[in-house]
Order: sequence, then C-alpha cells, then structure tokens
Amino acid sequence: MAFILAEERKFKATVGIKLPAGLDSFDKQAIVCEYLIIPESAMNATIKAGGDKAVLKTILKSVEGFLDDDGEPLYLDDGLINAICDRTYLLEPIIKTYYSRVRGDEPALKNV
Repeated sequence: MAFILAEERKFKATVGIKLPAGLDSFDKQAIVCEYLIIPESAMNATIKAGGDKAVLKTILKSVEGFLDDDGEPLYLDDGLINAICDRTYLLEPIIKTYYSRVRGDEPALKNV
C-alpha cells in the first residue's frame, strides 16, 4: 500500500484542559480542536518568526467548546488566539495535543 503525501491534512482531537481550582484540585474540561498538519520545516520557521501565537494561527483551524460570559459559543479569531496564548493552562495542552497526535500517539483523555 502506498502513502499519499497530501498537500494538506487536517484532523480533529479532543483536548483535555485542567484548570486549577481550590486546594490541590482541578476543574477538568475538554474542547475539540481542528488542526492542520504542517511540515517540521514550516513549524520551525513559524516558531522562529512569531512564537506561540503564530503557531496557533497556522495549525489551529477551528475550535469547539469555548463560551463567552453570556454562554454563547466563541469561534476562532484573533481575540480567542490571544486569550489562549495568555493562559498557559490552555496553550500547553492545545499544542501538546497537536504534537502527540502528529507523532501517532493515542488520545490520552483518562484524566479529563
């Protein structure tokens, strides 16, 4: 069987979010992200050129599960990307999920 080297590949993954809450506990939630797989050379150039924000703008194509203060869904835009980049508890799992799935790791959601 031959592998087709596609120009563009996307995938969706559930991302577990652990928000610190109270004494030694976490509020565990999940969001769904749609990612674009990019070559490592493009990832390295993106990191060098613009850091985390540039990476998210490149690899993150859509999100499900974010709500505003009124309970309305938030869609992926610069404001949401800025909010994600400003919160380590969001940024790290979103980027780690991308890398783990691109490596072929199975989803690890037992803690969500």
